[in-house]
Amino acid sequence: MAQVRSTPEEIDIAILDTSAGLFAVHGIERTTVQQIADAVGYSKTGLLHRFASKQAIVDGVDAMIETHADELLHRMQQAPVGPQRTSVLLGEIAAVAIRIPGAVQYLLGTIKSVEHLDHRDAATGGAGAVAGRVLEAIAGADATPEAELRLLLALQLVAGGAVIGAESRFLGLGNQLAPLLTDLATQVVAGSLDHRN
Repeated sequence: MAQVRSTPEEIDIAILDTSAGLFAVHGIERTTVQQIADAVGYSKTGLLHRFASKQAIVDGVDAMIETHADELLHRMQQAPVGPQRTSVLLGEIAAVAIRIPGAVQYLLGTIKSVEHLDHRDAATGGAGAVAGRVLEAIAGADATPEAELRLLLALQLVAGGAVIGAESRFLGLGNQLAPLLTDLATQVVAGSLDHRN
């Protein structure tokens, strides 16, 4: 049986997602190109052949996150207003988190690193600005501290669940993972955001 080869785009996405996961854990400054190369199974030279510098990797991560966030925000604008809206949006986030768990962890880290929603865009650039747009779009500009906390906890559950779900012992869940994460995250958010939707 012939082995299916990844496309160059799939390889780049895997490298960027792994990099984002490392950035989420260690921070951008403390993550080295060698750490990224080791994590993706490349030599440092091989990695730098695909991405010319660490900054190119950071820029690639930010661009990937922005693309997914723009798609999510577009879907949010089309989602019908009502009690199911939050669940639908969390389901969209869960689906993205399963595809690129490292990027979602990194994005969530930028949300948590800023003290208050109103200052998020000004305080951070790149992924931080994207995170602020996504959070405000879901929670609303005038979210209460409880609503914001519930949403952050729900997003943490989705991001962590996507990473754990990628472990070999959970691969049998297959298509059940996204609905499970969506259901759990919706229960966390319940009562704080539904009145806005």
